Amino acid sequence: MPSVNFENQYLRLVKELGVVLKGIVPLYGSRFNRKDYTLHQHVILLVLRFRERKTYRDFVSWLEVSNEVKNALGIKGIRWSITSAT
Repeated sequence: MPSVNFENQYLRLVKELGVVLKGIVPLYGSRFNRKDYTLHQHVILLVLRFRERKTYRDFVSWLEVSNEVKNALGIKGIRWSITSAT
């Protein structure tokens, strides 16, 4: 049971951050972006990584198995170059 509550905590965080970012941050930083990820998704992933206190590789591995988080963010696949922060 603790993992379900733990997962709900992340889903709630993703939804709340999405609402906050919607009015503050544009979807894309440039019209020339590849548009694989929105800035909203990018910021939320960075916040989750910071909260988890994981290295970049560990976070990507964690995200690959976190289907609920990926679904809440609307991410279908994970690329290794999600962010340049290490």
